[in-house]
Amino acid sequence: MGDPPRASRSALFNGLWLVFIGWFLLSAARGSAIHVLMERALGGVSLAAAMEPTQPLVDAQSSVDEALQTVVLGQGSRYFFVQDAGQVIGLVTLHQVRTVAPGERSKTPVRAIMLDREALVTVPLHASLWDAFLRMGEEGIAQVPVEHEGRLVGVLTRARLQAIMQNRHDLAGA
Repeated sequence: MGDPPRASRSALFNGLWLVFIGWFLLSAARGSAIHVLMERALGGVSLAAAMEPTQPLVDAQSSVDEALQTVVLGQGSRYFFVQDAGQVIGLVTLHQVRTVAPGERSKTPVRAIMLDREALVTVPLHASLWDAFLRMGEEGIAQVPVEHEGRLVGVLTRARLQAIMQNRHDLAGA
C-alpha cells in the first residue's frame, strides 16, 4: 500500500483543523461562562469585607528561622508582613523564605529577604473584589496587599477568595 491520495490527506487535515477550531471555541465559551459566573459571585462582596488584616507581623530584625518557626510552621501562614518602628515595611512569602539556605536562616534577618513596601503589587481599598482577583491572576500571586491612603490596611488571599466562592456555591441552593 502506498501513501493515501493527496485529496484524502487534505480532507484529513481540514477535518482535524475544524475539530481544533471547534475545541478552541468551546473552551473559550466555557471560559467566558465561568468568567461571568465568577464575576457575578465576587461582585456582591466588598474588598473591605473580604480582606484580612495585615497579620501576621514580624519585626524586621527577627531572623528568618524565628519567623519560620513561629509564623509559617507555628501558625500555618504562607506569608507575613514585616514591621519596623510600628510601620509595615514589607512582605515575605514562602518563596522568599526558600531562597535562604536552611543553615543561613538563623543568621539572616527577614528584612534582608522581604519584598519592600514600594515593590509590592497592591490594590486600592476601593477596588472591586473582582478587580483584585484579576490582579492576582495577572501577577501570579497568592496574596495581594490592600492599600488605603498610602497605608497597607489588609491583604486578600487566594484561600479567602476560594472560601468566599465555596460559601456562595454551598448557599446557592439554600
